[in-house]
Amino acid sequence: MDLLDLLDLLKRPEGKTLEFKRDLSSPDGALKTIVAFANTAGGTLLIGVEDRSRNVCGVVDPLDEEERLANLISDRISPRLVPELEILPWRQTQVLALPQACTCGWAPPTAAAMPN
Repeated sequence: MDLLDLLDLLKRPEGKTLEFKRDLSSPDGALKTIVAFANTAGGTLLIGVEDRSRNVCGVVDPLDEEERLANLISDRISPRLVPELEILPWRQTQVLALPQACTCGWAPPTAAAMPN
């Protein structure tokens, strides 16, 4: 994924294959989206983009957020899903992208474990 792909995605509304999240302060929504994409035809999750306005706010520490999201996916989605996370530059900040999240295998994830 590159800057042109990001520009194209930001022009599109959220839907069955595209989801925007401002941040991972409450990661359950992002995990549910990832599982939904994995159980269907896939989709793209962008973190650092506001839902309704599509305003790019970016992520504060993209390497930490990338590691945190990878750990959340590993710890809470079963069967295991190996994500392809990307950090995309945007003006003075960065966006965390999970492009085309799908398992394309024989045992897609069925649920994300939620903490008690």
